[in-house]
Amino acid sequence: MNYIALGLSIFSILWTSLWTVILYLLKPKLKIEIDRGIEKQEIRINIINKRCCSDAINLNIEACTVRNIDKTSHLDIDKADFLILPSNDYRIFTAECPQNIESKLKEIATILRVRVYATHSYSGFGRAKEQCFRYSEKENKFFPVKK
Repeated sequence: MNYIALGLSIFSILWTSLWTVILYLLKPKLKIEIDRGIEKQEIRINIINKRCCSDAINLNIEACTVRNIDKTSHLDIDKADFLILPSNDYRIFTAECPQNIESKLKEIATILRVRVYATHSYSGFGRAKEQCFRYSEKENKFFPVKK
């Protein structure tokens, strides 16, 4: 049996696995949380960068209410001049919630969908994250929806 060929095969498998892990680590790791603002007409969207040693840059955020899959109403978010989310840090965005969207959130079939896209500061690899929330009027809170 040729032990050199076997050793090279094992080494190449380990080398490929190592690069897969490295490439996975070179993407932002984002978490989305939502709660009601101090005023009743605003929603606070917390974006957390969970990666410990790198920043998330070129952050794009979109929030909308979704009803019956094809009907969406987008929220205006205060995201002017925001490009960098440092490592192990968070940013709070506020979205104005007009009366028509407020009433839509109280309906049972309506969810709030938040999409975030960011790129890694060193590698430039991007990651998109989508989280859906359902509003409970009784508890005045948003709860994540499992897909």
